[in-house]
Amino acid sequence: YNMSHVYGTLKRLGEHYTTLLGGLSTRFWNVYGYEESSEKSHVIADMIHKWKQNGYIDLMTSGEEERQFLHTDDCAKALTRLMENYDEVVKTETSVDITNFEWNTILDVANIINEDIPCKITPSKEIDTVQLNKRNESDPYILNYWKPTISLKEGIKKIITQIQNGTI
Repeated sequence: YNMSHVYGTLKRLGEHYTTLLGGLSTRFWNVYGYEESSEKSHVIADMIHKWKQNGYIDLMTSGEEERQFLHTDDCAKALTRLMENYDEVVKTETSVDITNFEWNTILDVANIINEDIPCKITPSKEIDTVQLNKRNESDPYILNYWKPTISLKEGIKKIITQIQNGTI
């Protein structure tokens, strides 16, 4: 965690108390799927909504920062596997990381969207100083119980198809 931010400190505090109570904490790494557009939209949904509304994607940053993304369906499967193996899972001071274990830049995400729905991508001159070059590596412990099956490209295509077909 980046403990220089209150958010990271609060997450760590919640994990600590969950452990004290005998529970299991999980960390979700940028879970994405379809969501309605709002001020708090996550990056992938935000980009797709920008394309749908404007016909182009203007990034809020340079797009150089990297993140790990996980589709909601894979996230649900991971949580189900943890629940099914709850008594076997080692409960320690750290959480179980649920992610796809692949780093992608925000610009990579925009380019993947562009493959399915060609559009202009405009990076900003702003640099995300919070996330650029500040990696927390995920713990692969979850791979003892579950492995992601939906690639970032497949997950993005799934959202685009749902929007285009009006199935959402």
